[in-house]
Amino acid sequence: ILIRYEVIPISGLVALTDTDSPQWQAYEWLVYDDDKFVCPNDDTLVQRYILAVLYFATTGDAWDRCYRGDNECREEENAEPYLSTSSECEWYGSECFADGLIESVTLGKCGLILLCCLLKIWVSYI
Repeated sequence: ILIRYEVIPISGLVALTDTDSPQWQAYEWLVYDDDKFVCPNDDTLVQRYILAVLYFATTGDAWDRCYRGDNECREEENAEPYLSTSSECEWYGSECFADGLIESVTLGKCGLILLCCLLKIWVSYI
């Protein structure tokens, strides 16, 4: 429940209670399936949640590479697949500052870039 209070300002209560939304899927994954067990006061909780929302919003399980459980991602991309227990800084396409906070994320052939500014906007709601 404490994690819910951390992500409500980002996604809103309506999205978190809509079982079809990527926000709900990310929250459920974070609370029930993420074996990293991030604590509510962890500095990386919000960015881990945001990247999980991105994953579910873009139908991550249907990605060509580095989807959840894709072991070839480690060999082919020298990165961890999304939603792994590794730091989100090690997930495919992530670049982080020295303190472990996301600087940018570059995904796919289209070069989808999620800059730190976008993360800062979301984080500023907390």
